[in-house]
Amino acid sequence: MAASGGEVQEMAAQLPQISRKADPPGLVTAAEWTQFQAQLDAHNDQRDAMFKSHHKLQQLAGRALFCLHRGDLAQVAELHATFAQIARAAIDAAQGRVEIRSIIDGSMESFVSGAVFVHFLAHGRVPAKAAIPLPVTSTEYLSGVCGFVQELQRYAAARAIQRDVRSVLLCRDVVEAVNARMMQFDFRNSPLRRKYDGIKYTVKRLQDILYELSLTDFEEAKCLSADPRPPADADTMTDAEDFEALRKETEEYDATRDAIIKRSRDVTKAAKNAIYALHRSDHAKAEQLLAEAEKAAQELLPLVAADRTLRFGSFAGGLEEYAEARAFQYFLKTGGIMPLAEMPVLELPEYLGGLADLTGELGRYAVAKATVRDVEAVERCHAIMDALSGELLMLRLGGDLYKKTNSIGWNLKKAETLLYDLMLATGGRQGGRTEDAPMPSKGDEGEA
Repeated sequence: MAASGGEVQEMAAQLPQISRKADPPGLVTAAEWTQFQAQLDAHNDQRDAMFKSHHKLQQLAGRALFCLHRGDLAQVAELHATFAQIARAAIDAAQGRVEIRSIIDGSMESFVSGAVFVHFLAHGRVPAKAAIPLPVTSTEYLSGVCGFVQELQRYAAARAIQRDVRSVLLCRDVVEAVNARMMQFDFRNSPLRRKYDGIKYTVKRLQDILYELSLTDFEEAKCLSADPRPPADADTMTDAEDFEALRKETEEYDATRDAIIKRSRDVTKAAKNAIYALHRSDHAKAEQLLAEAEKAAQELLPLVAADRTLRFGSFAGGLEEYAEARAFQYFLKTGGIMPLAEMPVLELPEYLGGLADLTGELGRYAVAKATVRDVEAVERCHAIMDALSGELLMLRLGGDLYKKTNSIGWNLKKAETLLYDLMLATGGRQGGRTEDAPMPSKGDEGEA
């Protein structure tokens, strides 16, 4: 017989109230978590403001290109002036943090495309990077020049409609000059490489337009078949010294990046092997490997300090692996969480990423301890994971850090399941949980 509403309420009143779990000893202090939260909040506020600026800048740059194709140069000048004002304020607000400044990379590239276009219309050539009226990076300049080439294809087609063969020839000359300069670069697989690849298609399209014009009876096109003019020299259309300096800068950057990627693998490999050794209680080997990982990381710090764009990617990934290994070692020694201050090579995102990954190693360690019925060790792992999960959920995490919170929840659930299984085992139950029993097949259903 089903219970009445009053009986249900009476039963509910007798349920024990859930009390807040006491945090295990050795955790990061509340003051430190508060400091982490303030640092992340400030970072996220900067990102939000920069994204807002980026959307406004992208709108202005796109509108300027639209006006350029319509020949409204006065409106273009006004739009570019507004763009420059907002961009300078955004760059100042980034305070040198490239991960914040990089948010407006795309809009800066669009601005460069427009600025190069304006200079081309006035002087018939591509300006040097220093002539761009904003502090753009080399990548932004080169990407902007590639964007200018794409805009020039539209411009040339419009001039061909007006039978302006001279302008189409000039467009072909400058595009082939840019292509000749860019061919000297050893672009790696990147967005810039893909933009450069589009230049050769523009060269072909302009050649096709000139060929098609030469087949017409237009008076303006007779010069194409009577006395075909070869493309102008690249030195006439571009600044040779400027492009050579950009090529050397790009080459040096790629060489440094390759060295960092290669050495970062040593950090990652040593840290992973240290975790492997810790799970097998080979603490001496683990300490040796962690010392090797830290030495490799210290060697790379001056390089990434000189150019912060090199910190992200392989190096940051290696540091997260190192943080995970060091934190696991510290947990095995003390039962607590290693403070950020004791890992000076790390920045906050790398430290938090390492702590999130640590829950996976705690899960593996808990399984090993559950196998030998060490309930206390499993409870300690669960307490650490539970506390970390609660603190990390209070932070405004983004990107990969946010994604890692899902794995923390999964690891925590696994630890809770282990504790439940241990309770059953210590109570004398055989065969594990009910859900582990095999489901009956269709043929067995209804049998006596």
